[in-house]
Amino acid sequence: MDNILQIIIPAYNARETLDITLSSIAVQRTDYKFSVLIVNDHSDYNYKDFVKKYSKYFKIEEIILEKNVGSYLARQKGIDNSSSKYITFIDADDVLYSPYSIDRMLKVIDNENYDLLICDYISERNGMQVKTKDPVSLFGKIYRRSFLEKYKIKFRNTKYKGEVAFNKLIMLLNPNFSFLSLPTYIYKYNPELKSNSKTKENPYDFESFAENILWALKKALDNNVKKELIYEEACSTMLSAYYFYLDSFNKYDEKKVLKSFKNIFDNYYKKELMNKLNYLLAIKRIENSFGQLSTYNDFILKMEEYND
Repeated sequence: MDNILQIIIPAYNARETLDITLSSIAVQRTDYKFSVLIVNDHSDYNYKDFVKKYSKYFKIEEIILEKNVGSYLARQKGIDNSSSKYITFIDADDVLYSPYSIDRMLKVIDNENYDLLICDYISERNGMQVKTKDPVSLFGKIYRRSFLEKYKIKFRNTKYKGEVAFNKLIMLLNPNFSFLSLPTYIYKYNPELKSNSKTKENPYDFESFAENILWALKKALDNNVKKELIYEEACSTMLSAYYFYLDSFNKYDEKKVLKSFKNIFDNYYKKELMNKLNYLLAIKRIENSFGQLSTYNDFILKMEEYND
């Protein structure tokens, strides 16, 4: 069987962790042919010793970038330098969940002809493991190359939350996809190591989240996605922002919460999308998806009171 899957690993100064990542790939039990591409994001060294060590287990190569571009563009370089039917990503400090992770994923996506398969993954933090499923993460997913090429889907040049833009755009373009309720990936949370670029991501940066959602919405509009879907995504993002701010910041200062949120709304949505979308029309379309809609309507009205 021809090489069907390319595993892309962006790596920046990852010598301490990459060995265990590659070991988890080396123990995979499958009849499918796959290969590994290490994208060296201008590390202080190369990974040729890893390539030599693991070449006895699977096809593996390294490409070295001339400058540090960050993990998102490094992944895109990986896509651009591969030719397999399917693509998946693994960080250089994470591991596959079991020796059958690749086999299970490929059997489902290839037999059912899906464009995208979203699997459960294990989030490991402070010795605790939690099984989760996250449609906008990059963990435990396999993508069909032809779908990405058809819609010219690429990672955007951003420091933060680039996976949100990438996966939200894919979902807005209506792929044939499915969920696999089996863990295939272990995400190892380590703030000192969890970085494949010189700039570490701030996981609580909602502005970056909002900006990346906006990028996906605009790209979806360019691809003639139905406006009803754009309405729903814009509205659900705003609702997420509402709860994000109430739960995380300034819980007892309503005016400050509303003013902070309005700054994001004006910068990332009203300014860019309101000439194309009537945002409030989305409210009724998601009544069955979210609770406390009356609270949210009040929130929108109150937010408008705090014009600068």
